Order: sequence, then structure tokens, then C-alpha cells
Amino acid sequence: MFGSIVVALWPQGAQRSAPLQRTRKQAHERNERKPLPDELWLTLTPIGLALAFSAPASGILVAIAGPVLWWFRGKQRVARDQRAKRDALPEVLDLVAMALGAGLTVSTAIRLAHAEGPVAVRAGFGAVLARSDAGLPLARALPNLFDDLGESYDQLVTALVSSVRDGAPLADLLARLGDNARMSRRRRAEERGRRL
Repeated sequence: MFGSIVVALWPQGAQRSAPLQRTRKQAHERNERKPLPDELWLTLTPIGLALAFSAPASGILVAIAGPVLWWFRGKQRVARDQRAKRDALPEVLDLVAMALGAGLTVSTAIRLAHAEGPVAVRAGFGAVLARSDAGLPLARALPNLFDDLGESYDQLVTALVSSVRDGAPLADLLARLGDNARMSRRRRAEERGRRL
């Protein structure tokens, strides 16, 4: 009898499981904490100054804590952005190598990296494209990519500039740079794991 009940209820249970999972996922997404904006910490300064009239020591402490926390959070955000750009280098190298290997020009490869590359680097490639579209030669616009994305992109920028100026082939160089970038990213991840 128990078996027949299970068999009779089984299709209904299977049909209910997917909507139930979606409902739980939606509830979990609603309950996720969103990060507070960094500017919120600056509101502690006027609050602390107001508190200084009733409790001078704690008011001054709160007034000082706001800008300090704002500065610290800004430094954390910049470091996180730089790490994301550095960690995206292997994917960028693979994407550019694939585009150039397919016969696309350097300009088109940069457009592809801007449209399809990792999110952390799209703004840097977009800035290069904007300068190039405004009339600056691509060989002179590309070094700005180094300024936007950091020193880890130095070899890529140098290779792209030499390819634009001299037509140098990049397939082997980009493959080697990609392997080196993946090894560097793995070492950094292991170091972070050891620190944790």
C-alpha cells in the first residue's frame, strides 16, 4: 500500500520541486545583503559633531571614524578592482589571440575585447576605442590601456603597438604571455589561500 501511495504522489512531487526551488532562490536573492554605499560613512561626521555637544569624546570619535572608514573602503575598492583587472589578463590574451588568429585586425580585436571581454577590463578597452575613434592613431591610443588597466598589461600593449606599426605576428607571443599570466594568477590565488 505504501508503494502505491508513493507511485501515485511521485509525479506531483516532481512537478512541485522546480517551482519550489525557484521560490527558494528568489527568497534567497531578496534576503541577500546589498553593500552599503561608501558615501554613507561620511554621514558619520555631522552625526559625530552633533553628538560632540552632549558627549564630546564619543562625538569626536564618531566624527573622525566616518572619513577614516570612507578612505579605507575606497582603498579596498581600488585594490579589488586592480586585482580583478590583473586576474582577467589570461582571458583577454586568449580573446585577442583568437581574434588575431582568425584574421581580424588589431582594432577589431580591441573592439571584441571591449564587447566580449571580462567586465573588469571593458572600460579600459572602451577608452582606447574612444580615443582611436576621435582620430588618435591606434598605435598612440594603445599605451593608454596600460594606464587604465595596470602594469600587468604592459607586454600586451607593447605587442599590440608593434603589430600595428610593423605588422609583427603575435600568435606565439600571445600564447606564451597567456601561459605566463595563468601561472601568475594561480600563484596569487595560492598565496591568498595560504594567507586565509
